[in-house]
Amino acid sequence: MRKSEVVDYSEFYYHKGRKTQKRRRSTPTKKQIRAKRLHYIAILSIIICFCATLYFFDYLKGGAPLSAFDTLSDSTLDVYYCVQTGLYDDKHTAQYYAEKVKSKGGAGYLAHDQSYSIVTAIYDEEDKAVVVSNRLNLSGENYVVQSISLSPIFDSSLPLEERNAVYEISRFYDVVYDELYDLSNGIDQDIYNVSEVKSRITSLIDTLTHYQTKISTITPTAEVLALSSTLKSCIVHVQNATASYKAQDLRYAYVATLYSCKLAT
Repeated sequence: MRKSEVVDYSEFYYHKGRKTQKRRRSTPTKKQIRAKRLHYIAILSIIICFCATLYFFDYLKGGAPLSAFDTLSDSTLDVYYCVQTGLYDDKHTAQYYAEKVKSKGGAGYLAHDQSYSIVTAIYDEEDKAVVVSNRLNLSGENYVVQSISLSPIFDSSLPLEERNAVYEISRFYDVVYDELYDLSNGIDQDIYNVSEVKSRITSLIDTLTHYQTKISTITPTAEVLALSSTLKSCIVHVQNATASYKAQDLRYAYVATLYSCKLAT
């Protein structure tokens, strides 16, 4: 390592056998201080002008000049952790074991990637998924934790207001997950009664329906149309859970929603 690198990253220098001493620094002159300030002001001015120019053209042309920034923002991912078991080539066999998982309170969702596996639940933190997986494995099962990543939609071809609306709506999967995850666990622990569960699911469906209405007013780009289709299927999953209001059906609804969004991206 070069000496200059050591000086840049450390406030002290060390003498073998002596007490640590603070590194001496020369006192800058007023001229040096003034020059340094002007240097920083010039850099800040360039940055402000650059950003102002981009947003001006973004306003005039509906967002295209900011596509580079949208690409960077698009790298933001929501990561979820799935507790799953089994690798089945035959779908009917997988469905048979999925029903067994569901009878014990799991989602019993079939995830397909060359072969079928059964997803029993999904968590927003890996530690939670590992705890549940380990607990299930104590009974002689073979559960593993797999991650899935979802990304909000940034459609740079849309005007700024519509682009922001699409971004907000495209994260509906997190709204569904938060609500149904809490309700399914609350049902298992007898925290919520049926009346409260019904009320909250009705409110969730109303929220999703509002999203669907709002997205119908947005310029129908390919990404917007795909989002609308995924949102419709999600509403169906949540509505199907109202047939029983059982914990496993709510789990199935949020697992199916997350996987639908994953397949759509």
